[in-house]
Amino acid sequence: HDCFLLIDDGSAEHSRHANDTTAAFRSAFRNYISDNDVSNDGIKTPTLSLVFNGGPMVLRQLLTSLAEDRSPAIIFTETGGAAADIAAYTLCETDKERLDVLADLERRHKEDAHYVEAAKELLPKISEAGSEVGPDGSTPLLTIVPDINEVEELEHILYEAILNGCRTQREMVLLAVAWGD
Repeated sequence: HDCFLLIDDGSAEHSRHANDTTAAFRSAFRNYISDNDVSNDGIKTPTLSLVFNGGPMVLRQLLTSLAEDRSPAIIFTETGGAAADIAAYTLCETDKERLDVLADLERRHKEDAHYVEAAKELLPKISEAGSEVGPDGSTPLLTIVPDINEVEELEHILYEAILNGCRTQREMVLLAVAWGD
Protein backbone atom coordinates (compact mmCIF):
# COMPACT_ATOMS: atom_id res chain seq x y z
CA HIS A 1 0.00 0.00 0.00
CA ASP A 2 1.13 3.54 -0.58
CA CYS A 3 -1.51 5.15 1.64
CA PHE A 4 -2.31 4.54 5.30
CA LEU A 5 -4.92 6.52 7.19
CA LEU A 6 -4.91 6.70 10.98
CA ILE A 7 -7.96 8.33 12.49
CA ASP A 8 -8.24 9.58 16.06
CA ASP A 9 -11.80 10.18 17.20
CA GLY A 10 -10.66 11.81 20.43
CA SER A 11 -12.07 9.08 22.67
CA ALA A 12 -8.63 8.46 24.23
CA GLU A 13 -8.30 12.15 25.11
CA HIS A 14 -9.58 11.72 28.67
CA SER A 15 -7.68 8.53 29.52
CA ARG A 16 -3.99 9.01 30.32
CA HIS A 17 -3.18 5.32 29.68
CA ALA A 18 -5.10 5.20 26.38
CA ASN A 19 -3.54 8.52 25.42
CA ASP A 20 0.01 7.20 25.97
CA THR A 21 -0.73 3.88 24.25
CA THR A 22 -2.38 5.52 21.26
CA ALA A 23 0.42 8.05 20.84
CA ALA A 24 3.11 5.36 21.13
CA PHE A 25 1.41 3.15 18.53
CA ARG A 26 0.79 6.03 16.15
CA SER A 27 4.38 7.20 16.37
CA ALA A 28 5.85 3.69 15.94
CA PHE A 29 3.57 2.93 12.97
CA ARG A 30 4.22 6.29 11.31
CA ASN A 31 7.97 5.88 11.75
CA TYR A 32 7.88 2.32 10.41
CA ILE A 33 6.09 3.23 7.18
CA SER A 34 8.15 6.38 6.78
CA ASP A 35 11.54 4.80 7.48
CA ASN A 36 10.98 1.75 5.28
CA ASP A 37 10.19 1.32 1.62
CA VAL A 38 6.90 -0.48 2.29
CA SER A 39 5.76 -0.28 -1.34
CA ASN A 40 9.08 -1.53 -2.78
CA ASP A 41 9.23 1.32 -5.27
CA GLY A 42 12.54 2.77 -4.07
CA ILE A 43 10.82 5.69 -2.33
CA LYS A 44 10.40 6.04 1.41
CA THR A 45 6.77 6.83 2.21
CA PRO A 46 6.30 10.43 3.38
CA THR A 47 3.78 11.10 6.13
CA LEU A 48 1.24 13.88 6.45
CA SER A 49 -0.96 14.94 9.37
CA LEU A 50 -4.44 16.30 8.70
CA VAL A 51 -5.91 18.19 11.66
CA PHE A 52 -9.67 18.57 12.03
CA ASN A 53 -10.73 20.00 15.39
CA GLY A 54 -8.82 18.26 18.22
CA GLY A 55 -7.76 18.73 21.81
CA PRO A 56 -4.58 18.51 23.90
CA MET A 57 -3.56 15.11 22.51
CA VAL A 58 -3.78 16.40 18.94
CA LEU A 59 -1.59 19.36 19.89
CA ARG A 60 1.05 17.04 21.38
CA GLN A 61 0.95 14.65 18.43
CA LEU A 62 1.19 17.48 15.95
CA LEU A 63 4.20 18.98 17.71
CA THR A 64 5.95 15.60 17.67
CA SER A 65 5.11 15.14 14.00
CA LEU A 66 6.41 18.59 13.03
CA ALA A 67 9.40 19.00 15.36
CA GLU A 68 10.78 15.49 15.69
CA ASP A 69 9.64 13.73 12.52
CA ARG A 70 9.66 16.83 10.28
CA SER A 71 6.39 15.60 8.83
CA PRO A 72 4.11 18.21 7.23
CA ALA A 73 0.57 18.95 8.39
CA ILE A 74 -2.54 20.54 6.96
CA ILE A 75 -4.83 22.35 9.40
CA PHE A 76 -8.53 22.65 8.50
CA THR A 77 -9.54 25.68 10.56
CA GLU A 78 -13.30 25.65 9.99
CA THR A 79 -13.58 22.49 12.09
CA GLY A 80 -12.87 24.43 15.29
CA GLY A 81 -11.05 23.21 18.39
CA ALA A 82 -7.27 22.86 18.22
CA ALA A 83 -7.29 23.31 14.43
CA ALA A 84 -8.80 26.80 14.73
CA ASP A 85 -6.47 27.73 17.60
CA ILE A 86 -3.37 26.54 15.71
CA ALA A 87 -4.36 28.62 12.70
CA ALA A 88 -5.24 31.70 14.78
CA TYR A 89 -1.86 31.61 16.54
CA THR A 90 0.21 30.68 13.49
CA LEU A 91 -1.27 33.39 11.29
CA CYS A 92 -0.43 36.15 13.80
CA GLU A 93 2.13 38.66 12.58
CA THR A 94 3.01 40.34 15.88
CA ASP A 95 3.78 39.26 19.43
CA LYS A 96 0.78 41.27 20.65
CA GLU A 97 -1.55 39.33 18.33
CA ARG A 98 -0.08 36.06 19.61
CA LEU A 99 -0.59 37.12 23.23
CA ASP A 100 -4.19 38.10 22.42
CA VAL A 101 -4.84 34.65 20.92
CA LEU A 102 -3.42 32.94 24.02
CA ALA A 103 -5.48 35.20 26.32
CA ASP A 104 -8.63 34.47 24.28
CA LEU A 105 -8.16 30.72 24.83
CA GLU A 106 -9.40 31.03 28.41
CA ARG A 107 -12.58 32.77 27.29
CA ARG A 108 -13.35 30.37 24.44
CA HIS A 109 -12.43 27.18 26.30
CA LYS A 110 -13.34 28.17 29.87
CA GLU A 111 -14.87 24.73 30.49
CA ASP A 112 -11.60 22.93 29.67
CA ALA A 113 -8.66 24.17 31.75
CA HIS A 114 -6.59 21.14 30.69
CA TYR A 115 -6.90 22.15 27.04
CA VAL A 116 -6.12 25.83 27.76
CA GLU A 117 -2.97 24.88 29.68
CA ALA A 118 -1.77 22.56 26.89
CA ALA A 119 -2.61 25.06 24.15
CA LYS A 120 -0.75 27.91 25.86
CA GLU A 121 2.34 25.71 26.12
CA LEU A 122 2.17 24.01 22.72
CA LEU A 123 0.81 26.59 20.24
CA PRO A 124 4.05 28.64 20.18
CA LYS A 125 6.10 25.46 19.68
CA ILE A 126 3.79 24.19 16.93
CA SER A 127 3.91 27.54 15.16
CA GLU A 128 7.71 27.58 15.30
CA ALA A 129 8.11 23.97 14.15
CA GLY A 130 5.49 24.46 11.42
CA SER A 131 7.34 27.45 9.98
CA GLU A 132 10.34 25.25 9.17
CA VAL A 133 10.59 24.53 5.45
CA GLY A 134 10.76 21.18 3.72
CA PRO A 135 13.38 19.97 1.24
CA ASP A 136 12.21 22.35 -1.49
CA GLY A 137 13.58 25.16 0.66
CA SER A 138 10.46 27.31 0.53
CA THR A 139 7.29 25.45 1.58
CA PRO A 140 6.59 25.51 5.35
CA LEU A 141 5.71 22.22 7.02
CA LEU A 142 2.40 23.66 8.25
CA THR A 143 -0.36 24.52 5.76
CA ILE A 144 -3.50 26.35 6.89
CA VAL A 145 -6.74 25.75 4.97
CA PRO A 146 -9.34 28.29 6.15
CA ASP A 147 -12.40 26.93 4.34
CA ILE A 148 -12.30 23.53 2.68
CA ASN A 149 -15.42 24.36 0.67
CA GLU A 150 -13.69 27.27 -1.04
CA VAL A 151 -10.48 25.43 -1.86
CA GLU A 152 -10.67 24.44 -5.50
CA GLU A 153 -7.23 22.90 -5.52
CA LEU A 154 -7.37 20.71 -2.42
CA GLU A 155 -5.74 17.87 -4.35
CA HIS A 156 -2.82 20.17 -5.22
CA ILE A 157 -2.48 21.25 -1.57
CA LEU A 158 -2.39 17.59 -0.49
CA TYR A 159 0.20 16.64 -3.13
CA GLU A 160 2.39 19.60 -2.25
CA ALA A 161 2.25 18.78 1.46
CA ILE A 162 3.05 15.11 0.83
CA LEU A 163 6.00 16.06 -1.37
CA ASN A 164 7.12 18.38 1.41
CA GLY A 165 7.21 15.31 3.67
CA CYS A 166 10.04 13.84 1.63
CA ARG A 167 13.44 14.06 3.28
CA THR A 168 15.41 15.11 0.20
CA GLN A 169 14.84 16.72 -3.18
CA ARG A 170 15.76 13.37 -4.77
CA GLU A 171 12.89 11.69 -2.90
CA MET A 172 10.57 14.51 -4.02
CA VAL A 173 11.49 13.96 -7.66
CA LEU A 174 11.14 10.16 -7.41
CA LEU A 175 7.73 10.50 -5.78
CA ALA A 176 6.52 13.04 -8.36
CA VAL A 177 7.68 10.75 -11.18
CA ALA A 178 5.96 7.77 -9.54
CA TRP A 179 2.73 9.81 -9.46
CA GLY A 180 3.18 10.72 -13.10
CA ASP A 181 3.42 14.48 -12.43
